[in-house]
Amino acid sequence: MENIDLISLIDGFLLSGEQSVVDYKKENYRLGDNPKKTEIIKDIIAMANSLNSDIDFRYIIVGYDEVEKKVVSFESEDQSNFQQYINCNVSPGIHFEYLEIEVKLGKVGVFIIRGSNFNNQPFLLQKELKFGVKHNLQSKGTGFIRVGTTSEIINKIHLDSIYEKKYN
Repeated sequence: MENIDLISLIDGFLLSGEQSVVDYKKENYRLGDNPKKTEIIKDIIAMANSLNSDIDFRYIIVGYDEVEKKVVSFESEDQSNFQQYINCNVSPGIHFEYLEIEVKLGKVGVFIIRGSNFNNQPFLLQKELKFGVKHNLQSKGTGFIRVGTTSEIINKIHLDSIYEKKYN
């Protein structure tokens, strides 16, 4: 996907609101000692496990306040840090890109989860991790899935749908 096409696509998403294949985050994911750093794992897994088979890409746009409908400043991060963190905690590995681009409203960060991943579903935690400010513990083998505009823990019905799509 060329940058011009991506910029037009992201501009369109910013006007249309959150969707099953688009998620907005006001702040960029922060790694290091941040207690909420596992949120990126949940969000990337959920998008990669989404059952929208007719759409080749999923997007997480950071630096956008959906309530105020405006771009906000955010901390930059290198893609390799995100990729390494995801690959150390998710199995199988998820291939994605992270770009920071200038759109009509300003600079945003964009995670692009590519369709080439979807044949490898389901994506699951490969070790026990704590999530959120309450540090809810999620076991190895737990997965997440994007349903509509929310992410939830993957269940048997979701897994049945993934395997049916994968093997039929």
